[in-house]
Parts: sequence; structure tokens; C-alpha cells
Amino acid sequence: MTFDGSLDGFFIASSNYPQPTPVLIKAKLSRDPVGTVYPVIVDSQQVLSTQWGGFTVTKGPDGAYSGYLTPKAGMAPGVYSGKLQLRLCKDPACAAEYKLTGGEFPYKLEYAADVTLTAKMNGTPVKDIRGMTSVSSGKTMQFVALDGAVVQVESNIPVTWTVTSSGTTKSLAVATQTDKLVSGTVMTGSMSGSIEVKAQPVDTRYKYIATVSLLPQ
Repeated sequence: MTFDGSLDGFFIASSNYPQPTPVLIKAKLSRDPVGTVYPVIVDSQQVLSTQWGGFTVTKGPDGAYSGYLTPKAGMAPGVYSGKLQLRLCKDPACAAEYKLTGGEFPYKLEYAADVTLTAKMNGTPVKDIRGMTSVSSGKTMQFVALDGAVVQVESNIPVTWTVTSSGTTKSLAVATQTDKLVSGTVMTGSMSGSIEVKAQPVDTRYKYIATVSLLPQ
């Protein structure tokens, strides 16, 4: 048996990013078995979704067999690599099977968490004005920042920070900055506008930023 197709992929746990979709895999046999065949996939790491039901195989005009495999959504962050094993069984219980060479299909699936920011003021975790305790990609978390307060924003993944003042002479005097944390003191200024702390993931496969907006008293 020889395969045509790939089950490699990268997925971010966020509604902003594409989730796993069915992938068409084709296979050719050096010769067709005689009798009924029940194809069974051994998925030891359970990376395949069962949302669409069992594995169905069809035979095309060129003699190749094809079926759809769908990587599972919502896997814990990490890299899952290995091989799926295709077995050609002679009965539904697979008590007997056809001898098959080349029935292993490699895969490499990487799952990543969405960028998530949390904030503290003077060492105490803060909530957004709407009650959120964190913010993810494409969204903004807002809270009132007191003059002279030390504000710390932390990311769960490495990011590049951009700190700006918009419509205000207030600023955040940054004292500490790493690829996962930025901390500084809120300097006094006009009462309008906001201080924006934006986080762009270092990994270029992420396309959206997350923002913490410090509002005046």
C-alpha cells in the first residue's frame, strides 16, 4: 500500500483561527483483496475526530481508495507525532485480516494555546470593567489605572510588547520587560484617553494581538 496526502497541521485554540477540517487521503494497493474488506485505523494517540462518524472508504475510477481523516479539535497544547496504522480486516470484529505492507501513515499535529493576557495593579489581580479577568487575541481588556500605581501585564506565550498613550499625556513608565511580562508605573497626566499595552505573539503564525487598555480615574 502507498499513500498520497498529508495529515500535518498547526492549530491555535481560538475562534479567530481555522480549526481542523477533514483531509482527503488516497491509498493504492498493489492488488485488491479477494472478499469483503473492513478498513480499521489504529489511532494510538487518539488524534482523529469521530465527529463525522466512522472511517468510510470509496474506490475511484483510477483504482485508488480514498477517505477523509479529521484531526481532533481542542487537544491540549503540544506536538503530537506518530503513525496511524491501517488494518484491512476480513470481518467487523477484525478476528482475521489481510496481510498488508506499508499500512502506516505518519502525522505531525501541533496545537497551541491562544495568546492570553492578565493584569495586576500594585500586585493585585484586576478585572476588566466588564468583569473579565483575562483577554485573548483580537480583544481588549480595560480597567481604571490609578496614578502612581504599578501595573503588570503578563502573557502566557512569548510576545513583543508595544506601550503607547492615546489621547492622553498619561504614560506607563516601563521598568521591567521580558517576552512574557511588562511592568511599569502610571505617570500622571490629563484625564482623557488611555494607555494601550499591546501584545503581538513572537510566533509569526499568530495573526492577532491582545490589548490591555489602562483608563484614567
